[in-house]
Amino acid sequence: MNSFGGMIQSRGDGQARSIGVSNFTEEHLTTVIDLTFVTPAVNQIELHPLLNQEALRKTNAEHNVVTQSYTPLALDKLIDNPTVSSIAGEYGKTASQVLLRWNLQLGNAVVFRSAKEEHIATNMDVFDFELAAEHMDAINGLNDGTRLRPDPDTYEGS
Repeated sequence: MNSFGGMIQSRGDGQARSIGVSNFTEEHLTTVIDLTFVTPAVNQIELHPLLNQEALRKTNAEHNVVTQSYTPLALDKLIDNPTVSSIAGEYGKTASQVLLRWNLQLGNAVVFRSAKEEHIATNMDVFDFELAAEHMDAINGLNDGTRLRPDPDTYEGS
């Protein structure tokens, strides 16, 4: 809570235009809003088809908080997934492009990283197609709650 208070102060001092949080659960988000009367602009969370965070995305939306997805490619765990590969083939796109497009169609801001210029360019080429509802449903069906990063409810820091 002290960190969020510091961010509120920085915004009040004109050092920041908006403030956000990372890895906040539904409980974390509602607690910080209830205690400070300040709503973060963004909540950056682990979000990919294996962990689609539907309830948290809904909570973010109810508070007008942008959901920003990190690890959107599931650390390449879905690159060879038959469902994703089949959908990618139907659109003439890569599995990565399909996974990023899925995330965007959910209404999320997306953060991805790559050191290779060609991967960055390919990953940005996701605005010339839209996944059909049945493809969105198929990808949503991959959700099994798998976390690839530490769980914010149990993480105690390093």
